[in-house]
This record gives sequence, structure tokens and C-alpha cells, in this order.
Amino acid sequence: MHTVFKVFFFLIYPLFSMGTQFLVLPYSTQELTLGSHAAVSSLSSSNPALFSGFDNKPEFYCDRGYWYGEATIAQFGCNLKSNNNVKHLGIKYSGINDLEFRDEVPQDNALANFSSFGLSFDLGMSLGREKHKFGFLVSLIHFGIYTEESKGIGINLGYAYQLNKDFRLGFVLQNLGVMTSLYSKKPVLPKRLLFGLSKKIYFNKYSNTLLGSFERNSLNNKNKFSFGNSFQWNRLKIHTGFSFSKEVTEASIGCGLMISRYSIDYGIRIGSQGLGIPKIISLRVLLP
Repeated sequence: MHTVFKVFFFLIYPLFSMGTQFLVLPYSTQELTLGSHAAVSSLSSSNPALFSGFDNKPEFYCDRGYWYGEATIAQFGCNLKSNNNVKHLGIKYSGINDLEFRDEVPQDNALANFSSFGLSFDLGMSLGREKHKFGFLVSLIHFGIYTEESKGIGINLGYAYQLNKDFRLGFVLQNLGVMTSLYSKKPVLPKRLLFGLSKKIYFNKYSNTLLGSFERNSLNNKNKFSFGNSFQWNRLKIHTGFSFSKEVTEASIGCGLMISRYSIDYGIRIGSQGLGIPKIISLRVLLP
């Protein structure tokens, strides 16, 4: 039985992005549609140096959706900006239910039903100094599958440089840390390197932000290139993105509407793997 579980355990990891790979999933509409970029600012930016916020007013965010294989993804948190510093607090969750555990012998009924989950409690800060921005994020990590669980700590480090008013460079190192043993083996965090740039273009009431990033993940040893475009007119936002690696190509699109203190966005991504269509809805609220 233990042998069967071990085989099943390693087969399900790549399909549902559980294990430590849940740390590099997109959790917001912006990241799902534009891609994971090192030079774009947001409430839950991939680059902790570019956490965004309003002066002395907390901003709340909440995201909910599905990843490939109908795995649930969700996050919520709050940012607070004071002078040139932004404090960040957030929680990320990824999980899938109704998994079946079976023996080697084919049978009609499963021996057991169980779930797989990943949970991350995040605390970070962005510091601004003239054209330079620095940031860090500390994550308390907890994930499990069947009856096995692992806990650990991860650290993200980020840097951004504003070349001029409209052009920015960004650099990120993610998931530097350790985990406790899971089923007699210690899981490895997916160390990820991101390097990218962004360029803003203005025309009358329109604004466009062009994005490009290079990504390297230590667990799959493959280079990934992502390109995105964020278009805004008045209160309407439209996001589009495209990414590719050696074996996978993905395209995405989303839109959003800003109304007073509120912003709501929805986006989807279509991949060449044929494992479904990820989708996320996002809500942003500027608190009094």
C-alpha cells in the first residue's frame, strides 16, 4: 500500500501543482492574464519591491479561481503605504478535493477519499529610495496530501530600478528556504528567478503598459518567457498576455472595471496542455 501511495503521490504533484509548486501559481487576475513579471507593481506583486498602495489608506484584495485540473486557488490580504514604504500582509491557498486512493487491484470503489492543499502566510515590505526600490517577503508554508504534511519558511527578495518616468527594470529571487520532511523526504522549494522590464505609453486618455520577463524555475530547469500588455481607458482595464517555454505555450485575456473605491477584474488563460482553462475573479477595495 505504501508503494502505491508513493507512486500516486509523485504522479499527482505535477498535474495539480501541489507540493511546493503551489508557491509559483498565479493568484490574481493581473498575474494570470499578464504573466509573472518582475517589473510590474500590484497589491500582490511577484516582485516584493513593487508592492503598491495608497498613502495612509489600507487597500484590501481578494482573489478566487481555478487552476489547471480544477484545483482551487485563492488569496486575500491588505497593503498599507506610508511615505515610500509599503507593508504587505496576505494569505494564499491552493487545493483540490475528492481525490481517490486505490490499491494495485482494480476495483469499483476507492479505498479512501482525500484532499491536497497548500497554504502560505505572507508578510513583506517594499522600501523606496529615489529611483531604487527594494523589497522582501517572508512566507510561512504549510502543505499536505493524504495523511502527509510539511511545513517550512520561504523568503522572496526583489529589486526595481526606475530608468525614467515610464521605463522600469525588475529582478526577483523567490522561495529561498527549507521545509520539514514529507513521507521520509524533505521537499525542495521551487527557487525562481525573474528578470523583466516594463514600459508605459500614454496617449490622451489612454495608457498602455508593455511587459516582458524571463523566468527560471529550479524544479523544472526550463526557461520561460512572458509578455503582457495592460491597457486602461478611463475606468476600463484590459489585460492580455502570452508566454512560452520549451514544451508549453499559453495565452490569456482579462478585463476589469474601477468604480470609486472598488475594482473588479476577471481573466482566463488557455494553455497547450489541454488540462482545462484557469480563471480568476479579483476584488480590490480601498478602505477609508
